Amino acid sequence: MKISDDNSAVVSKRSSMTLFSDSTCHYCHRVRIVLAEKGVTVDLIESDSGNTPADLADYNPYNSMPTLVDRDLSLYESKVMMEYLDERFPHPPLLPVYPVARAESRQLMFRIERDWCSLVDAIQNSRSENVVKKSTAELRTVCWLLPLFSMRSLFS
Repeated sequence: MKISDDNSAVVSKRSSMTLFSDSTCHYCHRVRIVLAEKGVTVDLIESDSGNTPADLADYNPYNSMPTLVDRDLSLYESKVMMEYLDERFPHPPLLPVYPVARAESRQLMFRIERDWCSLVDAIQNSRSENVVKKSTAELRTVCWLLPLFSMRSLFS
């Protein structure tokens, strides 16, 4: 990944992809992990959500990150980006080949998103100290998933 320090970088029409990313955003990190797993090189434009690049709005009506630009295609939802990258760059595949293992992986991703991501969002975005404390305490209790990561490979 090439990183741009210029917050007003213009995305070129060449074949390389550009990812507008916020280093504090777990949705951006999801996409960055997929790019790394796939070995895909992108131009990375890092910014924070309070100081987005001026040209981001040209690619994303919500002016939010992550935003992935690939030639004439602009994607601004992390799940859509990950599916697109897996389809565009099929090797190595992100999900197992067999339907049962694939379904189990998807179910695990659903649980992570439902149990962890909503709490992380609340911690990062809430202005209420009570919400942050409650979400932090709850996040500690939903770490039930950690042993699953050591029991089996999610990328087999």
